[in-house]
Amino acid sequence: MGPYHLARITAAASSSPRKITVVELSETTSKYEWDRVESQGSWKRVTVAKEDSDLRSASFRRKLRGILNKIDPEVVFVPGWSGEHAVESIQWCLARKIPAILYSESSKRDAKRRWAGEFLKSKIVRCFSAGLVGGSRHRDYLVDLGIPAEATEFGYDVTDNLYFESKSNEAREINTRTVGQLQLPSQYFLASARFIPKKNLINLVAAFAKFLQTTKSNQHLVLLGDGPGREELTAQSAALGISDFVLMPGFRQYQELPIYYAHATAFIHASTVEQWGLVVNEAMACGLPVLVSEACGCVPELVHEGVNGYSFLPDDVNSLAELLGKLASNSVGCQEMGKQSKRIVSEWGPERFAQGFWDAVQTAENGVPKRISYLDQFLLSIAGWASRFSNVQ
Repeated sequence: MGPYHLARITAAASSSPRKITVVELSETTSKYEWDRVESQGSWKRVTVAKEDSDLRSASFRRKLRGILNKIDPEVVFVPGWSGEHAVESIQWCLARKIPAILYSESSKRDAKRRWAGEFLKSKIVRCFSAGLVGGSRHRDYLVDLGIPAEATEFGYDVTDNLYFESKSNEAREINTRTVGQLQLPSQYFLASARFIPKKNLINLVAAFAKFLQTTKSNQHLVLLGDGPGREELTAQSAALGISDFVLMPGFRQYQELPIYYAHATAFIHASTVEQWGLVVNEAMACGLPVLVSEACGCVPELVHEGVNGYSFLPDDVNSLAELLGKLASNSVGCQEMGKQSKRIVSEWGPERFAQGFWDAVQTAENGVPKRISYLDQFLLSIAGWASRFSNVQ
């Protein structure tokens, strides 16, 4: 569990007398470096494995089934349709005629889709009684795979807006001291991502260099995060002659993020593939205008063109450079866009998750219990076997 899960589940648990138990697949993960969060409120947490490297073992599957038997849930939410946790949970639900609800933030555009994979995926997805998704792109994909639109709720991808707004306001009140402590420049664009190819930071740095070439500006670029791409980004900045203008402070924990958002001119998320992009929610809650790649799933819901920011094609360096210049030259416009960001994202907080969560439960419980043919059971077993070797979005 990360900070995002904590805010969502706490909101859902506080809005209904029904009890929630979170099954945490692993206590630690190699993908993210978040500090462990503690359970809060009336919900419980049970952890299956110590590390995420254990998730494909036979002992993990046995322990997961044992935990589900002990909890004896009335409804089960399952994150995603791939991975052994998903297939095991679905099979457990089908055997006991317990409705399963799919958490999903995949869309058709995330990857090249092949007929065989989509056929198998549709067999898995049709085992769910309802879905809780991020936005319209994810709903449309679930409809293609077999879950009716009326059985799909929005609200999966939300952040704790109140936390980010209040903490960024506090950071602004101590502006001089905070900026001095962190050695932040007086003006900067901000990005926050893992340093991996799909985050497209190479093109972002290239666009920023073009922006500096064509504009007299004191803007810098701050890249929060870390990963295998750090060395390449450092070399690129040096080759472009902008090393003094590109800062990479490293990975920052949840409680540190509002400080960086508070003093930024705007936030940029440039990914070539991104199921949603929760950092965009965070930045908007902190009152920032946003520039977001069209490849990010949050664009239809969160980016209102010319109102709180702009979208761009992830490989269009020139267009992104022009957008950086547009924001840098209009401080008053940026402030108004930031206000609009807060207004727009206010509809996408933990309360939205809680509403979608319980609406999905009602839909699932009112539906007809899922029954599948022997052929589909066989295909589901194949999916479980395949999930031990690769995950499919």
